[in-house]
Amino acid sequence: MAATLSTWRDASWQRQIACEVLTVDGIETSVVDAATIAALQEDASLFRELRDLFADEAVEQLQRMLDGRRHGDLKTVGQAAHRLKGTAGTFGAQQMQRLCIEIEGVVRGGALDGADHMIEELSVECDRVKLALDEAADHLV
Repeated sequence: MAATLSTWRDASWQRQIACEVLTVDGIETSVVDAATIAALQEDASLFRELRDLFADEAVEQLQRMLDGRRHGDLKTVGQAAHRLKGTAGTFGAQQMQRLCIEIEGVVRGGALDGADHMIEELSVECDRVKLALDEAADHLV
């Protein structure tokens, strides 16, 4: 019975995360990919470590972006966006990846116009991903 309840609870959580959608450009997307999270949760200690690394990496790279923006340093902003894009991919955080790609595109264009708004939007999305990962960690056995 305990195994059945555990399986139901895990499946219920996956549906919940899959249902937490955000509409972007008319397309619905979840904060994180439920199947990716479920696969990562198979190793509870690894999942917790990855969640903690995400939290640290997000703060560090967002700060690098802000510092780079303040100093007009395109390279730093682009590198930080690139690193966060890869981090987002680990969890299937598609919206976070999309925002990083947009920032990389602005940087490749040689300007930082509008970057402040994009970095702020990315910061909010990082918070959403962090909350989803915390929730997922709460469902570990």
